Order: sequence, then C-alpha cells, then structure tokens
Amino acid sequence: MPPNAGKMEEVENIFYPCLALELLAENHATQELEFQYYDHFQNSYDTVSLSGIWIESLEYLASNPNMTEALKQILDNTILEIENNPTLWVNEYLPKLRQFPDKLTRISEDSPNYLYKTRVYTDTRNTNDNTKEGVINNFLKKMEAKFRNTNSILPRNNTGSQKAIVGEIVSNSPLDNIDNRSRRRQELEQLKQDLNEGFMTSEEYEREKQRIFLQYPL
Repeated sequence: MPPNAGKMEEVENIFYPCLALELLAENHATQELEFQYYDHFQNSYDTVSLSGIWIESLEYLASNPNMTEALKQILDNTILEIENNPTLWVNEYLPKLRQFPDKLTRISEDSPNYLYKTRVYTDTRNTNDNTKEGVINNFLKKMEAKFRNTNSILPRNNTGSQKAIVGEIVSNSPLDNIDNRSRRRQELEQLKQDLNEGFMTSEEYEREKQRIFLQYPL
C-alpha cells in the first residue's frame, strides 16, 4: 500500500530541503543520493542510499520512519548550526538555495523528476495568487522567520550577483561576531573522541575535520 498523502508531505518537507542544501551527497557512480547516520543499536555510522528518482526516495522514506527521522536529524542539526552561526546562512546555505531553482530548470523533460519540479519550487512572480507554493518556497519562509526570531541579520552587500529567491528578506545590519576558534576547537575535540572510541573511520574523521575547518574559518 502506498504511503498516504499526509505522510508523503511530511517526508517532502524533509527530503527536498536536504536536497537543496546539499545535505544529500550525490554518488555519481550509482546516481544515488546518500547520507550518513549513527546507528545506536550497532554503535556505528552507516550510509543510506536513496534513489536519484525523487518519488522512489520519498516512498522509501515514508515506509521507513527510522530513516526519515535520521534525515530529519541532519536537517535539524544544520538549521541549529545556521542559527548559532549566521555567516553559514549568508556564505554557504543561502547561495545553495538560490542556485537550486536553476538546477531544477536544467532537468530534462524525459527525467522522472521533471513532473515534480513545481512541487519542489514555484516562481510565484509568474503565477497567480492562488498558485500553491513549492516546498522550498515554504522552507525559505520558515528559515527567514527563525532569523527574525533570533535577531540574526542578513547583510545586503552579501547578495552579490546571485538571484534572490521569491520572498527573501534582506537587512542592512551587520552580522554578530562569532567566536569560530572556540567552536572549531569544541567540535574537533568531539570528533577526535568519536574517532578514538571507534565511532567513525579515519576517512570519515578527515572528511568531517575539513568540513569543520570550512564551517568555522579563522
């Protein structure tokens, strides 16, 4: 029995933002989407492979609540990082959201994902007021609300030549200063502990270490 519409919508609100923010890694050899999660029962990290065909990935996640929860945790952790460090939003994640609609336009008509483009993102500037907004449109609005609630500010001069997403709000105020050094040290210490306790491989450790260096530049 296929998942009901309510469950599918719940999964869409997790899967598509992860896709847009590139929290799902594309395996070019298999054309699959991958993410890592910590298996508490096995006390180890595992890699989940999802189909590059979106509807198949959504149906798989809807039928596997543990995998949905693992992916949701990755998204929630990313949002928490952004709230704690607004420079991540300006320099890394907002540009990815801006570029995502362009990626959608390059999907060919013979692709199985073509039919779902407007479900993912809708350019409301070219439609009437009754058009239902896409998942990414709604996700952006929620992110903006979080920034307003936490007094996190997006500087106007960081927008550059990138195309703004419909509904984006930009402010003139400067970003708060973030102590990247202490944040980097804290995460590296935890990462080293995970390595020493066998929770990750050396390759995973090096990859995560580089991510932390990029996330918290000095």
